[in-house]
Amino acid sequence: MKSILNELVEKCPNFDTVETMIKNFMEQYNTVIPQYDLAGQTPEEYYRYITEGIYQTDVYFGVSAKELITQEELESRREQARAERARRRSKQNESGESSYEYKSEQHPFKVVQKDQKVILARINKLQRLIDENTKEVEKLDTLLADTNTALKFLTKASDSVIKSLYYPRNWQNYPELSYVNRTGAIY
Repeated sequence: MKSILNELVEKCPNFDTVETMIKNFMEQYNTVIPQYDLAGQTPEEYYRYITEGIYQTDVYFGVSAKELITQEELESRREQARAERARRRSKQNESGESSYEYKSEQHPFKVVQKDQKVILARINKLQRLIDENTKEVEKLDTLLADTNTALKFLTKASDSVIKSLYYPRNWQNYPELSYVNRTGAIY
């Protein structure tokens, strides 16, 4: 609002004009101007969509929005369906029937074999991850040892050597600092 009205407000001769302009802007903003962040709806339309579940359009695939049931009716139907499912479960439990039924008959041997394949595939995947991570840890351990060597070198180095190392290209002159060439992969 500020970016749109800022220059216009400066041109208003009095407070009443500013007040009218802001009031009319807010009315248009809420009811006329579609907002990108609200799926191309005005704030008023979006509010209706959130509260009633009906997107502001005239027709949904050939069915008028007025022909659709209200959000309250939809919730009522859902509640009735939940109650019916609960009633059926209760009846099954009383009669001892199983609520789980196979969609297709499979020999138990085949079911277990299929489960074995899935479990083995998961084990193999995790084993590959373990192997890859073990190799990575070994590389990092070696790199860490090399950094310890570099620290020992730096503690014994002369001031002139230390000053020369402020320039990265000079690091290649000292084999004790060669670990830096292998650190790029960890960053």
